[in-house]
Amino acid sequence: MTLWPLITALAVSFPTPLESALASAVRSPAQPADAAATPAPAAEDEPAGPPPGPLLEEPPGPDDGMTPSDEAAARAEAPPTKKVEITAPRPELGVPEPPPPVHPLSVRWGITAPMIATTGLAFVLMEGLGAAGPAPDACTPVEAGICPQLGALEPIDSIALGHYNDAAATASDVMVALSMAGPLAASLADSILWARRDRERGQANYRKRGAARFGIDTAIWAESIGVAMFTTNVLKEAVGRTRPLTHLGGPELVANGVEPDGDFGRSFPSGHSGLAFSSAVAGAMLLTLRQCEPQPGRRCAPRTRRQRVALGLMWGLGLAAASTTATLRVVAGKHYPTDVLMGAAIGTTSGIVIPLLHDRRRRH
Repeated sequence: MTLWPLITALAVSFPTPLESALASAVRSPAQPADAAATPAPAAEDEPAGPPPGPLLEEPPGPDDGMTPSDEAAARAEAPPTKKVEITAPRPELGVPEPPPPVHPLSVRWGITAPMIATTGLAFVLMEGLGAAGPAPDACTPVEAGICPQLGALEPIDSIALGHYNDAAATASDVMVALSMAGPLAASLADSILWARRDRERGQANYRKRGAARFGIDTAIWAESIGVAMFTTNVLKEAVGRTRPLTHLGGPELVANGVEPDGDFGRSFPSGHSGLAFSSAVAGAMLLTLRQCEPQPGRRCAPRTRRQRVALGLMWGLGLAAASTTATLRVVAGKHYPTDVLMGAAIGTTSGIVIPLLHDRRRRH
């Protein structure tokens, strides 16, 4: 028995590696569709994930065969890009501070203007009608020993009897005019200085604001005087007291250039004193309230030394002028001391109360 047939059978059963590769190459195109579609089982150590997506094509770069002209054309065709500016948030601007009020006092013109007009007209009418009336009968208590028109006199009033001084009467008229001019001049100067400070702060319409400040001062000042003079004239008509010079007698009065008239019977209270004190006190009170800045736990007082000096001069000079006016009225023989004291009380009260009624800070 030979071994050749056995070797031939084994060779057929176990092909060589070259023959196996050739057989695989021949069989791969002819594989059935179901065999190609069957996915290979995933490895146990690799988790199954979604199938990979399509690959993104990278834009061609300068080394991908594009010429400079092609690059310029591509940039021209590309849509313009928006520039996004990132800026820090702007801080919100604060609300501008309102301008300071024109005056710490307020005036209701619908009330104040009629009040000034009414009291002023009443004063003019009562003065004119009183002077146009008949002169009271004169008597000389020194000669006759009795004068019924005098009635009961206070001891202090007797010093005014039996004399007349024309120079003192003229001086009293000058002093009462100065008592009225002083507060107006001080108020005007204060308004001008305040308007200049307003201009330095950059405030618009500083001239109008300064004029409005002076107008408020003038209105309150005039109202104070009007109330005082109206009260004084009402009392003059009600009391009907004869003036001290009336008792010198007609001939002596005429010799001094004085013509008796109806005003000789209107001595109490003194109109000059009421006018001088109401003007001086109202002017000083207005300056006090203008400089006053109330603070918790502190009394209302001026802020600077200059303001304190100005306020002291305003009160001191004003009261000195008013007191001089009242004294000259007694020296002139126009009034008794009690006349000028009552007039001073009326004027002082009006000069204090009327400005306080206009203080807006006291209503809050």
